Amino acid sequence: MFLSITIINYDSEITSYNLIGSGKVYLNFIYGSIQKINSDGTRPELGRIQLQPVENYFSLQAEKGAKLITLAIKPFHWNNITKEDAKNARNSHFDMSMAVSGALLNLLYQELEQVNCPDKALEKIDNYFDSFYPQWTKITPIDEIIEDIFKSQGRVAIKDILNKYPFSRSTLNTYFYKQIGVSPKFFIKLIQFNNLLREFLLEKKTISEIIKNWDYYDYSHLKKDFILFTGGPPKNFEKFRDGTLEMIFKNFSYW
Repeated sequence: MFLSITIINYDSEITSYNLIGSGKVYLNFIYGSIQKINSDGTRPELGRIQLQPVENYFSLQAEKGAKLITLAIKPFHWNNITKEDAKNARNSHFDMSMAVSGALLNLLYQELEQVNCPDKALEKIDNYFDSFYPQWTKITPIDEIIEDIFKSQGRVAIKDILNKYPFSRSTLNTYFYKQIGVSPKFFIKLIQFNNLLREFLLEKKTISEIIKNWDYYDYSHLKKDFILFTGGPPKNFEKFRDGTLEMIFKNFSYW
């Protein structure tokens, strides 16, 4: 069900913590005061246990003593869990009490509060949610397409998808908006950008090397994607060399 689990204890106040969308959905358990600022500047209401949609980038603020348990989920499970079109969830989070009884969630929330071992936390979550997994993981029409995009690191064209799968362009768009909330083009660009950012940070590539390796026409072409997925141009890229994203990428499995 879950691709990864991360537990973060904020030992000091965090005023701005920039993160790039990964193309996945996240189940979050929040303890203490944590606020999120979306790419459009809005601040979604964060319940104690909520589902975070696919998005381009965002930032977090956390008070000292806060704690976050976050579990990555394949993006096409959003609709199975929420029963809502993902397109309607852009920039908002889904309250899990709409899918699971409040009493059960409260018990799980209390049990996880003192748990700091990811494996133990996952074991408890599985014990509580096991009966929901068959519904939440039901096959959708775009499962294989999403997996192809991740495995190719976003190096795939829409025309290649349409040639391989029996969908028209409009049907493909409809499925993507329903299941994950964004267009196929946006999703492909997001996954590609994640991989080039990983290359930049972990392999210490230059901007010129990124342009060449990822088939951008020129700097201005790359700049558009930087603004879309980080909020600023490539010259601001150095702000991501704070060690945080590098640590995430080193310990992060895309699929």
